Amino acid sequence: MHRPAGKVGGFTLIEVVVSIMLSAIIVSAMMAMAMTVRGSGGKGERRLIGGQASKALSDILKNYVTADPTAADPSGPNADNSGNRWSINGLYGTVVDDRGDVYALEPGTHTLSGFMSQMAPPWFVEAPYNGRISYYVATGTGDSRWINIMVNWDEP
Repeated sequence: MHRPAGKVGGFTLIEVVVSIMLSAIIVSAMMAMAMTVRGSGGKGERRLIGGQASKALSDILKNYVTADPTAADPSGPNADNSGNRWSINGLYGTVVDDRGDVYALEPGTHTLSGFMSQMAPPWFVEAPYNGRISYYVATGTGDSRWINIMVNWDEP
C-alpha cells in the first residue's frame, strides 16, 4: 500500500459533523424565532384589548363603591337605568347583567353582555373570537370587597 507524500485536501469526519450540527442549530433557532413572532402577534393584540376592557370596567365599578344598596336613594352612577341607578344594567344603553337589575357590586359572578361591543373592536366581539367579560365580587363587608375581572375569548 502506497501513501501519497504530502497533505491530502478535504475535511475530517469530525469537522463535517460539527459543521452540520452548527448549521442545524442555527436553522432551528431561526425557525423558532420566526414562529414565535408570527404566533404571538395576534395573541398580544387580543391580550391588549382584553386588558383595556378590564381597565374600563374597573374604572366604571369604582363609581359603585360608595353605594348603599339598601337605601331608597334614586341617584346613582348609572343614569342610563331609570329603575335602579346602582345597577350596571342599561349602561351605554346596551349592557345587560345576567343577574338582572341588581346592585353592580352584589357578591357573586356578573356576566355582562353588550359591554364588550362598547369597549372592543367588532372583530374581537364577534366570531371566531367571541370576546366576553364577567366579574366576580367576593363576599365582604363595607369597602373590603374585592373584584376579579375576567375577559375571555376563543382562540381559533
